[in-house]
Amino acid sequence: MKNSYSKSQECKLESGSKIVGKWHSHPYKIVRTLGAGATGTVYLAESAHGLVAVKVGTDSMSITSEVNVLKHFSKVQGQVLGPSLLDVDDLVTQGDTYPFYVMEYLKGEPFIFYMQNRGREWLGILMIQLLGDLQRLHTAGWVFGDLKPDNVLVTGPQQK
Repeated sequence: MKNSYSKSQECKLESGSKIVGKWHSHPYKIVRTLGAGATGTVYLAESAHGLVAVKVGTDSMSITSEVNVLKHFSKVQGQVLGPSLLDVDDLVTQGDTYPFYVMEYLKGEPFIFYMQNRGREWLGILMIQLLGDLQRLHTAGWVFGDLKPDNVLVTGPQQK
């Protein structure tokens, strides 16, 4: 049986393009790219419920693994340790199928930019908050294996 998921090429979506999930038929309008990594590209998108982050991948197993982690994050000691998972679906475009999931969009600032704009005095405060979140994850049996400044987003109290 042929695997319908594209493994060799990523799905590049242009600003203004509209996607609709194969299974749930929820529409999303792409605003811009937020970032890209080894398992896919994350886009800022408009939905019926406001702005969301859509991650489109090339490998269904990687996407499924990330979805399972997001589901578990929502259950860690009543604490919110990441964005809420909103939808999981497939995108069919030009004969290829790409798995995707939709998360709550957390408006924030990348750690490096935050530190450059606010100054060193914030480093201790942010590290204490980060270490608290990591401790909650470790207590729940999880290890965050890709901790680096590029993967840390600083949000304000009004966002989450």
